[in-house]
This record gives sequence, structure tokens and C-alpha cells, in this order.
Amino acid sequence: MPPHLDVTEIGLAMAEMPGVRRVHDLHIWTLTSGREAMSAHVVVDAAAAGDRLLQDLHVLLHARFGVDHTTIQVEPDAPPLVQITAAPRPQ
Repeated sequence: MPPHLDVTEIGLAMAEMPGVRRVHDLHIWTLTSGREAMSAHVVVDAAAAGDRLLQDLHVLLHARFGVDHTTIQVEPDAPPLVQITAAPRPQ
């Protein structure tokens, strides 16, 4: 992790983007002196426009944090495949 960057701050900034529900598997490292790279998974609302959101995230990461090389995987926020609930108790 480059010492001048705060992974928590970057994750929170990404999560504040409209359409983003949460960010996970966020990794940041230095490619060469003064050039950082980042990868992350971004869970988005089903209605979020993926291409526009990716562009907005890339702009945010470059303009605010100076991260030039980003790889972002967009994941739709899907309902759980299995939902387990307790059976009603007999009275």
C-alpha cells in the first residue's frame, strides 16, 4: 500500500458514488515510483448504468487520489440465491 494513500478513504469515496452499494476486494499498490494501480469489485444498483459509472469512478480515482491504472469489476446487487427462514412453531 502506498503510504500517501488511505484505502479506507478511497473505498468510502467510491461507495459514495450514485449507484454504488458497496466496494470490496479493494487493493492498491505501486507500479513504479509515482504511479499507483488499484483493483476493486463494486456492487451496484440494478438500475446503475455500468459504463457511465465506471467512467465516473476512473475520473474520481485519478483526480482525487492520483491513481492512474484501475481495474474495476462491476457486480449487480442481486437478491440472495437462497434465503433460509425459521419454520413457524406450532402452538
